[in-house]
This record gives sequence, structure tokens and C-alpha cells, in this order.
Amino acid sequence: RYLSNLVDQGHLEMVSLTWARLGCSLGTAVLTWAIVDGRVEFTPHKAHHCQPTFNPRSTGPIRELATLEKRYRFDKRVLESVDGVRDRWVTRRYWHREQWNLDEHVVYRDEPADNDDEPAWVVEYKLVHGFGFVPGVWCKSQDDGDPGSIDGVSLLSQLSSVIESIDRTLTGQDRGVRSNTEPEKIYIGIPVDPNTKKPIAIGGGASTSLPTGGDAKLLEMMGDGLKVAGEHVNAQRGRALEVSRVTLPDPDKLLSASKSGAALRILFSPTLELVGELRSSYGAALRTVLEQILRAARDGTLQALPDEDGAPGSLALPPPAIPEGKVKLVWGKYFSSTPEDLAMLAQAATALKTSGILDTETLVRFLADDKPGYEAAKKALTTMTPDAVVELVKSSGLQGRGGAGFPTGMKWSFMPKSNDKPRYIACNADESEPGSFKDRILLERGAHQMLEGILIGAW
Repeated sequence: RYLSNLVDQGHLEMVSLTWARLGCSLGTAVLTWAIVDGRVEFTPHKAHHCQPTFNPRSTGPIRELATLEKRYRFDKRVLESVDGVRDRWVTRRYWHREQWNLDEHVVYRDEPADNDDEPAWVVEYKLVHGFGFVPGVWCKSQDDGDPGSIDGVSLLSQLSSVIESIDRTLTGQDRGVRSNTEPEKIYIGIPVDPNTKKPIAIGGGASTSLPTGGDAKLLEMMGDGLKVAGEHVNAQRGRALEVSRVTLPDPDKLLSASKSGAALRILFSPTLELVGELRSSYGAALRTVLEQILRAARDGTLQALPDEDGAPGSLALPPPAIPEGKVKLVWGKYFSSTPEDLAMLAQAATALKTSGILDTETLVRFLADDKPGYEAAKKALTTMTPDAVVELVKSSGLQGRGGAGFPTGMKWSFMPKSNDKPRYIACNADESEPGSFKDRILLERGAHQMLEGILIGAW
């Protein structure tokens, strides 16, 4: 819970979107973190602005940083005096530089970049964190398999030639359209310039001047070239989507597939394959960052109280005692199951039960695993005994809704435990109380909650 609060304070979810976009376009994603004004602050960086060194024992797409230096030039609007009388805003080029090592983070003052000479760097502030590691991660979005390379493969690396081909074709197509949409005028009998011996040109760009006795034939453009160019552009666009594994389905196909989560997964399978690969690399990088924070919290290097001047490096939220363990990321499903999916699933499950392939317990777990939100049923069926479930319901104070308010857990405990005969649960939704009609509302608004309760009660 403590880690979740730190992540929320640092807006890691929004920062991760920027971090992932930079990584996908450049091939490498860089993320650092620090304590600023009592909160964890996560910062993404452009990889081509950074130069890392790694722990020599660290290999793979996620490598442990030994040092990290960020240096780049940027445009900055500054207010300058003109003739010592009035001020004006001008754009100037500046240097920016930061350094990280195992014990500190140094930020230098931005310096003018009037030439390529190295400026005289002045430290703006220094944060001595004492973590014993660089608070950040260097991640290859897609590993190129080269252990000596620090950069991964950009998602755009294979698209440059395709985009160039599309641009050339569209440029030619545009010229063809503009050159043939304005009517052509032919002027005959134009006087000749005595100096150049050529007809005097009149008319606009879409006109031709001929001397007396001249002849001209106007060729009508049928649009075949433009049609071929359009087909070529569409083919290249399709190739670009195929290479980048981006799915842009036809609206009719999308509407048809929207009735089934399984159909949507098939329709978007190329994109989901790509997202799965990115989840693997970015997930490992996120775990590294979060485990760094936990490591610093366990060994006490995250400060519990802010400094008097609120200097960077202090932590306003004191870390509790955190047990040993690793961070586990749980990804949600791409597409939730629809009622049509559940109906097909139930038919398949019934057939498996009837044929003897699945027993009742396996069947219930199979159904619960497919429907998102049945977390309580999953927990009861996989981690708790029936007696433990009964005791938990007793302690919850849950009561029946039939009017008497009888404790649910106590009622469940009345079931004999030694009876090996099949048992069935009947859900009584009889509207026998005039004017209330509560059962109908429960069935309409909380159908899956009711089904989950039946599963838990049956267990």
C-alpha cells in the first residue's frame, strides 16, 4: 500500500505513457526518480541526450546503471536589453547537463551555447542520496540481441523507406491533379517578338501561344495515373501498418467483432502481439524502479521527514516496515468477455462436464477465471477451505435480505459436512413482498455479483 501511494503521488501512470512513447520512437527508454519536495518524482528522458555506463555484471535489455550523464542543447527565450533602454524577448541556445552516480545526483546551471566549446560548468544543486545505486533504469524497448549495443530497436526503424515512397507518390499525384484541373487555352496567330523570333507569350500558366499557322492537339487526361498512384499509396500504407503491427480494422468488421471479446482479440492480434512484447520489456523496467524504491525504504536511505528548508531528497511520507519480496505487476485483459463469450463458454463447459473431461470443481474454477471481477470467488476456491469461508462470512456481519436478517455465515454453517451426495443451490428471487421488488433490481443490476455469491456459497 505504501508503494502504491508513492506511485500515485509521483503520477507514474501518466509519466509512463511519455516514457513509453519516447522509448518506442527512439528504441531506448530512460527513467529516473528522485525525492522532490517530500514526494517521489519520476522523470522520463530522451535516450539520445543520455550517456550511460553499466555494471559489467549486468546484461540483457534491462541493465544496472553505474553512471548516467544527460547533456543536450536547447532553445530558450530570454529577455535582453536593447541599447540599455528597452527589453525584448530573443531566442538563445543553451546547454543543459545532469549527472547521476551511485551516491548523488548533480544538476548544473544552464549555460549559453554560443559555440561548440565546453562551457565552464557551475553546480546548481547536488543531491546526495546515498542509495548505493543510480535511481533509474535504462531499458531497450525491443532488444536487438547485441550485448555491446546500448540502444534497442525503434518501432519506426523499418518505416522510413515506406514513408518516403508514400511522400514521393503523393507529391507526383498532387502535381498531376493541379496540372490537369485548370482548362488549357491555345492561342493561335500570336505576333512574333522581333528580337527573340519567338511568339509573344500571353495568358496564364495553363496556356500555350502559337504563331500563325501553328497547330496543337489537346490530350485529355483520363485519371488512370492518379488511380494507380492512389492504389500504390494505399498499398504502402497497408505495408506500413503491417510492419509496425498496427491494426486499423474496417468499421464493418470492427462492429461485427465488437460482440465478442475473443473476436476482438483475433482482429487485433498483430497489435496485441506487439503490446505483449512491450509489456515484457517495460514491465521489467518498472519492476526495477519500484524495487529500487523498496530497497531504499528498507535500508532507511529514504528520509522520513523533510529538511527545514524543504530541500530535494527529503520524504514527507515515512516508510513503514516493508518485508522482503519482489514486485509483481498484474496486467489486465485487453478485451473483457461479453455476454456472447460467456454463453459460448458455458456451452463448452457444459459439454466438457457432460463428457466427463472436467469435474465440477475444475469447471467452476474454469468459469470464474474467465470472467473479470470474480476475484472473491477465485480467492475462495483456490486459497480457502469451506470452513474458512464460513468463518469469514460470519465475521463480516452479512445478513439475509428476506426480512428476518438472519446471519448468513451461521446459516451456511448448518450444512452437514459428512454428506457425500450432490448438493444444489436454488436462488430464490420470488417477489413475495408487495411494493418492494428488490429481487428484480438485484438480478438486473448485480447479476454477476449474485452468481459469484452462489459460487462461494456452493463451495
